[in-house]
Parts: sequence; structure tokens; C-alpha cells
Amino acid sequence: MRFGHILASLVTAPFLLLCSFLSAQETNLRATVTVQIVDVAGSAISNALVGFQALKRRVKVSASGSQRFDLTLQVGMCADCGEIDSATGHPATVRLERTETKTVESTVSCTDRPYSQELPNARPACEKELFARRGRPFMFPARNGIAYGVSSDPDKASELNLWVDNQSAEPVSAISCCAATLFREVEVFDSDGRRVLSKADREAQKALSEGRELVQVCTCSSNFLIAPHTMQLFDFADISREYALKPGRYTITERNPPGTYNLITEANQRRHYELAGLVISIP
Repeated sequence: MRFGHILASLVTAPFLLLCSFLSAQETNLRATVTVQIVDVAGSAISNALVGFQALKRRVKVSASGSQRFDLTLQVGMCADCGEIDSATGHPATVRLERTETKTVESTVSCTDRPYSQELPNARPACEKELFARRGRPFMFPARNGIAYGVSSDPDKASELNLWVDNQSAEPVSAISCCAATLFREVEVFDSDGRRVLSKADREAQKALSEGRELVQVCTCSSNFLIAPHTMQLFDFADISREYALKPGRYTITERNPPGTYNLITEANQRRHYELAGLVISIP
């Protein structure tokens, strides 16, 4: 006896058969084998694409009668997958291309506050000295390639610093409105998870109750050009300028969306209780 191969003809997936050949013992009779390929949910795979794992199964084909073979494909990548050429009926070569996304770590810009002591010229020493002075920032999630973060001075916890990390491939121009920019980006919560209203928040709520609208005025500003993949100290202010905080522990979180005023009511002040942030202690 001699052995041959019968190439399965597909009902619902005529162009793709993942590494599957059916072996049958040939006799003087010929058998026709029809294979239906389904996914793990039992649904037929129509015009399936490579991405399913290869499946090999030996089946015994009888000389007569109707037979059915259920082959369940698992989702996943496979290295030895093949595609059936519709013209020849033979497996065609399929080349899988893998793309990798490389994250570029931002470089810390060696710039400190105005009128502060000069930083070392060497970059590792410069970054170390800058974090020693201003604290290592707690970074918030990036949006459109820009991430904000906040730190506090090690020797004075109430002195906050706002950082900007340009994670994009293009330079970004940003304007800081002297301390107001920092308070637009952060919120403050006490140790019980209750949001603390800033002076601007309270003024806005009062104006709203009286039918008035407050207008923001910037008394001074600075323009920054932040290079691609660069994190830079952007703004700073003492938290006591905008918040009346009693002694205790507080968490500085992201104000999202950012804004001068935040009109969250007493009923939903705890909405950020689960969010992480920079923890500071006010003596």
C-alpha cells in the first residue's frame, strides 16, 4: 500500500488553512473530505487571517460514508502558519512582520527657578542636584504627548513645583501664568479623602450662586519652548498662596480637566479618593 495526502477543501474559509494537511490511507477507493473550521465559540471562520495558532490533527478517513471533523483554532500568533493559494490550491508563503514600539525616555532639562543657584554642567550631576533641590516629581498620565507632574521642595513641603514632560517628537511652546498655571493643574485632598477647595474655587462658587462670572487675569507670564523628549521645571508656588491648609497630610492629584475654577459640590468631593498623587505633610 502507498500513502498520499488529501488537501482539505474548505467551506467557510476557502483561502486560509493553518498548517493543516489531512493524511489518509489510499486504497482503490477515493474519499472526499470537507473540513469546517470554527473558533473557540463554535462560530465558523470566514476569510480568516493569520493570527490563529497552528493546529495539527491526524484523522482517519473511511472509504465510504459521511464524516465530520471539528477543528477548534485558538487565538494567538504562530510561526509556521500558511495560507492556501486560491489559484493553485497549495499552501502559499505568508510573511509575518512584527513591529515594535520603542519608548524614548525623556531627558531632564537642567534649568532651575529664576535667581536660584547654578546647577552643575554635567548631566547626571545636574539632574541629581535638581531633584535634590525641588524633589522628584510625581508624574500624571500623558495626554497628546504631554505629561504634567508635581513635586515639593524637600526642605519646605508647601513649596510645590510643576513639571512638564514633552514626550512627543516635536518642540512644544508653553506659557506659564506665574503660579496660576500650577494651581490649574492640581487638586488637593486631605487625609480623609475630601477635596479641599482653593480660594479661586470658593470665589467661583460664590459668584455662581450670585449669578456672576469671574474672569481670569494673568498679571505676569513666561514663555517656554520645551524640546522633544524633555522634562522641564515649568512653574512653582507655595500652596499656602491658594489653599488654607491645617497641619496634616495632603495628597496632590491631577485636576482633570484643568481649569482655574473647579465647581465640584460637597456631594461628590470624594471622586478622586482612589487616585494616587504626591503626598505632603504640612506642619
